[in-house]
Amino acid sequence: MTKFATVPDYLASLPESQREITGELLPLIEAALPGTGAVW
Repeated sequence: MTKFATVPDYLASLPESQREITGELLPLIEAALPGTGAVW
């Protein structure tokens, strides 16, 4: 399994259809957990 250094690196590796979804979800996660950065 590939390991990624950052969430943006991981997101960049996803197929376009999944990147579209994460593009909408990431701001929601950031708003719910401000200042923590995306860690999943």
